[in-house]
Amino acid sequence: MDFQTFLSIFPPRAEESDKTQNGRILLVAGSYGMAGACSLAQIGAHCLGASYVHVCCPDSIYPILASRDIVSVYHPGDELPPGVLAHVDAVGIGCGLTNHPRKRELLRQLLEEAGVPVVLDAEALRLVAADPSLLGIASCPLILTPHLGELAALTGVSLKTVKEDPQAVGKEYAERNHVTLVVKGHRSVILSPEGESCVNDSGNAALAQAGSGDVLTGMITAMCAVSSVDLFHAVCAAVWFHGAIADEAVRGNTTSVFDPVCMPQVANRMLAGYR
Repeated sequence: MDFQTFLSIFPPRAEESDKTQNGRILLVAGSYGMAGACSLAQIGAHCLGASYVHVCCPDSIYPILASRDIVSVYHPGDELPPGVLAHVDAVGIGCGLTNHPRKRELLRQLLEEAGVPVVLDAEALRLVAADPSLLGIASCPLILTPHLGELAALTGVSLKTVKEDPQAVGKEYAERNHVTLVVKGHRSVILSPEGESCVNDSGNAALAQAGSGDVLTGMITAMCAVSSVDLFHAVCAAVWFHGAIADEAVRGNTTSVFDPVCMPQVANRMLAGYR
């Protein structure tokens, strides 16, 4: 993918649009000790300009999140707020849910009730690996975003085999379970339930740090909400832009190190004149 192709998938905002028309999403994320993961997913959503970001988070981390991001709408507590699913276009769940007391119940509820695309990352993937039957109750399109270790856990295939051919392992899993799969790695692979595949060509070693996947979850969730193209190509665009931001951020920096917190500023600079 290149920037012009990305722009054809990422639509400009209409002059007469309002905050409900440019990507309404829900992030179910974070737990005690893991506030940063939720914050990074919010950063990812802002990279793609999601205009209404709902965040369902535990009471214990609400003050931290609200002090860092004053734009999102927060729903502190251990349950989904009533009616929120009727007002969002996509959902992301899993970032930093490690210590959440009701993580399994929240995932089950989303899978049963969400009528919009749901992105599963991190702890949500671990829950599915422990109980694969959860995928069978889904009434919504699913996007799973495992790294190689998580793909091995999901499929029951050895990590050695996954490393040898992640695309083949992922393709079989995506088709069998009717999910879109993003296999994260040096060259991430996106796979559709229908057998389509795309090897991403953006990104660099700067993304090899904790938190990069959380940002990507927010970006994929936002892109699913704002784009009118099919789900597979929307996900491909989000993965590409995630890497492209990293490429722009380290341009001229031989150490390939950057702070993911700066990603929305880099994204805004890249998109100046196109939104």
